[in-house]
Amino acid sequence: MAGLNFAETKRIVEEIFGATIPRSVVKSWYYGRKSHRITKLNALDKSLWYHKAYAFALKLKRKNPDWGHKRVATELGRHLPIRVPPLTVYFWLKNYSKPNITPIKICLELGYLVGVLVGDRRRTGHGLKVKDREFVEYYTCMYEKVTGKKPKIVLDGDGYYRTSESGDFLRALWQTGLWKVVAYIYSREFLQGLFDSEGCISPHTPFFNNFVLEIATGNLEVLSITRKLLKKLSYKTKTIA
Repeated sequence: MAGLNFAETKRIVEEIFGATIPRSVVKSWYYGRKSHRITKLNALDKSLWYHKAYAFALKLKRKNPDWGHKRVATELGRHLPIRVPPLTVYFWLKNYSKPNITPIKICLELGYLVGVLVGDRRRTGHGLKVKDREFVEYYTCMYEKVTGKKPKIVLDGDGYYRTSESGDFLRALWQTGLWKVVAYIYSREFLQGLFDSEGCISPHTPFFNNFVLEIATGNLEVLSITRKLLKKLSYKTKTIA
């Protein structure tokens, strides 16, 4: 969905998980011939696919009015990388319900949101809470480009600006570790979001015409991946404990 070719996909998967995966296995995932998971659907799966699945289910029913909900659900599974429960399809076809989860697009702006996610954004609660209004306004613009919905900004009594979007797909990215995939695909945007959240600019003495970008994080995995991405972009890095 991010427009990567097979070779790029295989390289990123191996870099992230630190293992050589058989070419045939990655190819079966890449071309949708083999399921990539055995666990139940999470918020990220639903944000990516439920609205497409809903539209496709209605289209199948119109073309095949004699099909029951189980047949439609089976056909969905053949064309999409997720399995929609037959009961959910039944409610869709009967017009009892529609997907109520925010759809997302795989785009550059998602990289920025993920950078903010591993920085300032709350991973267990809802939204962003910071003192910098310009930062939170830019964040809401990026969120709108990914989801089509712009979060409202509220000024709390303690002087912090807060957004209240649920962002379930962002929490799913964090919980599954798939935020690392987004970081590798959209490296520059991820780093921008991370540095907007946790970074600062300091003069590099004794050469005051140069500057150093600094980031402070207690998450060693985030730090390790950030260093790799910066090196890939030809930046020199140094870790200070």
